[in-house]
Amino acid sequence: MNEDADTRPAPAAPTCGDPEAQEPFRGGRVLMQRESIRGSALLLSGRAISLVVNFLVHVLTIHYLSTLDYGVFGFALAFAEYGAILIAFGMAKSVARFAPIYDERGDWGRVLGTVVLAAATILALTVGSVVVGVIGFERLAGALELEPASRGVFAALCLLAPLTAIDSLLESIVATLGATRAVFARRYVVRPGLRLVAVVSVIAFGGGVQAGALGHADAAAVG
Repeated sequence: MNEDADTRPAPAAPTCGDPEAQEPFRGGRVLMQRESIRGSALLLSGRAISLVVNFLVHVLTIHYLSTLDYGVFGFALAFAEYGAILIAFGMAKSVARFAPIYDERGDWGRVLGTVVLAAATILALTVGSVVVGVIGFERLAGALELEPASRGVFAALCLLAPLTAIDSLLESIVATLGATRAVFARRYVVRPGLRLVAVVSVIAFGGGVQAGALGHADAAAVG
């Protein structure tokens, strides 16, 4: 009796090909795919909103400013954008590349270290750019043959460089945490919305090109 019981074959364990065993895995994968599709659709719609709002900001700025004022404004804005690229030093892309890998492994120490290193690098470059700007601004303005009225515009928009670099780092951190709605709100709603509010406010109160430059800088700081 015991020998028959011992030699009786054990029930087969569910294998990888068992549909019942694979059902939870399939359900989780389908749920992840749906969340990815929803996040991609949200970011795509946010991109469209951002393009429309930024286009409206540029149209209002062009129609409000004179040709000379807009030339100075556009040149200073382009200079600030290149400065932001230099100050960022690729740290935002580094955080977006390595932090998700460490997060997937559960290594929060390295995630924190990556963020701290990127923030320290941007902060050091920001301080260095401010020092160089304060010391060499007069020489730079003289080399570019800027008029006294244009120097204020140039100085105000140069503040956008470190602010944009810091903002790009914050966006990478938010994206690492997987907060799609937060990325949508920060990048595609808050940033262009504040620029639009700044331009409309300058036009409503009859401000000049210097007020417009300060409005852009304030919008970046608030954002």
